[in-house]
Amino acid sequence: MPRVIDIHCHIATPETRPMAQPHRRSEYEPYDHFMGQDSKDHNVTTLIPSIGAQLSEPAARIEYMDRMGVDVQGLATFVSEYFYWTPGRLGAELARMQNDKIAQAVADHPDRYAMCGATVPLQDIDLAISEMDRAVDDLGAKGLQIGGTIDGHNLDEARFRPFWQAVAAKGIPVILHPSGYPESNRFTEYFLTNCIGNPLETMVAVTRMIFSGLFEELPDLKLVLLHGGGYLPFYAARADHTWEVRPETRVAIPDHPPSHYVKGLYYDTMVFQPMYVRHLIEVVGSDRVMLGTDYPFDMGETDPVGLVDSVEGLSDDERAAIKGGNAERLFGLSRRLLPPRGRWIGPQVRDGGGRSFLPPRGRWLTPPGVRRRGPCFLPPRGRWMTPPGVRRRGRRSPPPRLRRYSPQEGPKSPPPRLRRDSPQEGEKLDTPRRTGPNAVSSPLGGGG
Repeated sequence: MPRVIDIHCHIATPETRPMAQPHRRSEYEPYDHFMGQDSKDHNVTTLIPSIGAQLSEPAARIEYMDRMGVDVQGLATFVSEYFYWTPGRLGAELARMQNDKIAQAVADHPDRYAMCGATVPLQDIDLAISEMDRAVDDLGAKGLQIGGTIDGHNLDEARFRPFWQAVAAKGIPVILHPSGYPESNRFTEYFLTNCIGNPLETMVAVTRMIFSGLFEELPDLKLVLLHGGGYLPFYAARADHTWEVRPETRVAIPDHPPSHYVKGLYYDTMVFQPMYVRHLIEVVGSDRVMLGTDYPFDMGETDPVGLVDSVEGLSDDERAAIKGGNAERLFGLSRRLLPPRGRWIGPQVRDGGGRSFLPPRGRWLTPPGVRRRGPCFLPPRGRWMTPPGVRRRGRRSPPPRLRRYSPQEGPKSPPPRLRRDSPQEGEKLDTPRRTGPNAVSSPLGGGG
C-alpha cells in the first residue's frame, strides 16, 4: 500500500534560542511582532503547553502520526527559529544545530521521518550555500525550508540569485513557509497575523518571484508552497490580466502569463475544505499537490487523509499520488532500507555506464532502487549481483557462476566486502571504525 507522507510539519530546537536572543530584532519577526497580546497569552498558557513535547521531541510525535494515518513526516525547521536577523556566522551555527537535530530524528526513526526542510542562514548567501551542501551531502537532507522575506528583503532581489542558482543546480526542492507578513499593522487583532498574514506573505513573495523572471531563468527550480500556496493559485487570473494589459509586468516574462509559472510549482493540501483542494487541483494538476498538516500546531489539519478522500472526482491513483506518491517523487523518498546508524563502507558500485551509485563517503550498501529482502539484495528488473568493476575477494570481475537474475530469484548472499560500520548483533567487523568529525557512528556533526 502507498505510504502517506506529510510534507508540512515542524520540529523545534529550543537550545538555539538563548544563543540567538541577544541579537533579536523584533521588526524582522513579523509573525510575533504584530501579534496581539491576547494571541500571545493564549500561546503561552494553552498552545505551547499542549504541543511542547511533540514540537521538540521526535519520539513524542509518532502516536499522533498514527492517529492521523501518516506514515512519514517530512521534518522541517520551526519557522520562529529561522534567525535570519543574527550575524551570519552565528546564523550558520544555529542552522547547523537545527539540521543536525532533524538528521538525528531521521537516523533514530528512519521509517517515520525524512529531512525535507533543512534550514540555511540566508542573511549570508555563501554560508547558506555551504550549509545547504552539508545538509544534503552529509546529512541526507531531501530539501530546504525558507521564509518569505529575509530581514526585510524580497526573495526576488538580485542578492539571492546565487542561492537560487545553487539550489537549482543541486536539484532539491525548497519549501517556502512564511513567518508572518512584514506590513501587518492591521493584523494585530483576531490572530490575523497567522490567519491572513501567512498565506498573504506566500502570495506576495511568489508573485514577485514570477514577475522578476526567476522561474523563467531557472525553469528547473522546485518550489513548494504551503497553506495551499496562500492566495496565489486561487486568484491567478488577476495576475494574468495584469500581465496582458500592463507592459511593465512583461519585462522579465514576455512570453508566458503568470499562471504558466504557477502551474510549475508544488502545493500542499492545507486549505481545510475538499472543495478548495479540488479547485487547487483544477488549477495546477493533481501531480503538483501533496498532503500537508502543519503539525503540531492548532492551525493544522487533523484529518489529512480524510480531507483527500473527501475530494470529489479523483481517481484512486490521483488520491494515492496526493497522499504520498508525489512527495516520494519530488523529494526522492525511496523505500530502500537504510541503516539507522552508521554508514556503509566498501568499494564503489558502478553501473554499466561507469556511474557511481555510492556517495563520496560511502553511505549506501546498495544502488538506488535496490531493495533489501532479509539477507538478500533484490535489484529491480534483474542486475548483476556483483556489478562490473567491484572487487570480489581480490578479483576485478564477477566469477562465471554469477548470472543475471529476475527480481523473483534474488542472490544467495549480499555482495562481499560491503560491510556496515555499525554491525548487527553477533557480526564481527573487518574494517577499523572511522573516527573524527565524519565518524560513522552518528550522522550528526553538532548538537541534537
